[in-house]
Amino acid sequence: MLKRRDGLRQLLNDVVGGVANYKAILVYDVSRWGRFQDADEAAHYEFLCKTAGIYVHYCAELFANDNSLSSTIMKALKRVMAGEYSRELSVKVNAGSKRVSQNGFRTGGSPGYGLRRLLVSANRDPKCLLSRCEKKSLQSDRVILVPGPDHEVRCVRDIFRMFTEEQKWPAAIAAELRRNGISYGGKRGQLGTPGRSTAFSKIRSTVVAASLDRAHIGFGRTGSLITGVFGQ
Repeated sequence: MLKRRDGLRQLLNDVVGGVANYKAILVYDVSRWGRFQDADEAAHYEFLCKTAGIYVHYCAELFANDNSLSSTIMKALKRVMAGEYSRELSVKVNAGSKRVSQNGFRTGGSPGYGLRRLLVSANRDPKCLLSRCEKKSLQSDRVILVPGPDHEVRCVRDIFRMFTEEQKWPAAIAAELRRNGISYGGKRGQLGTPGRSTAFSKIRSTVVAASLDRAHIGFGRTGSLITGVFGQ
């Protein structure tokens, strides 16, 4: 898939569109052309270039890309190997992320409203709170979620109260928050529109976290994150 490969997508558009002012494409090796799970996808993109009269040359490979039987077999083999390497790496990364989560640590992403990221050592000794976009410096360190400022915690409790006890719809909750001068604190730091930025963002992130926690998210966890952080 070319979803996140803007450079290759632009290159193919130039080649197919006939605006490319070059006669050859130099690629380090077969795997750098693309570690596609379907080896035919990489062959398809190379065929498009070849049809347009622009040939692909693999600089680090020991064979020439000359359409001979040997080069065709080697390219097919290396494309499958590249896709398998990508698949195995994905499995390893997913297993590592799952193991970190099983130990109660945060694996990534921004914390929800009313929460903050706390950097801890391998022995769970607190170090410092991480700011927005701040990353840990040591590989052995870990990140956990802790309650945020008191006014955000109170806001989350009020949202739950209005939603569960007073049976208010998200739009009404958003309007109430706006009347109280509570902003979402997103990228623009401005008040959200009723029912979308303010209420939905706060409710959805918190309720989803509670739902995942109660469902154990496949990791065998027990208890409730939301109850532990925000109280009853």
